[in-house]
Amino acid sequence: MLQGMRTVPAVTVMLMSLASFSAQAFCFETAGVKYGISPRLLEAIARGESHL
Repeated sequence: MLQGMRTVPAVTVMLMSLASFSAQAFCFETAGVKYGISPRLLEAIARGESHL
């Protein structure tokens, strides 16, 4: 029973992490389209400037 209780928080954290990654990708895609800049370039700049 105790082992099953530990699994729920771990799965929750994992799912929240995945949602965060997709939100970041969506952000770069949206900004890229809006400003006519490659989303990959925007992501690379964000990683370099803020260690994203």
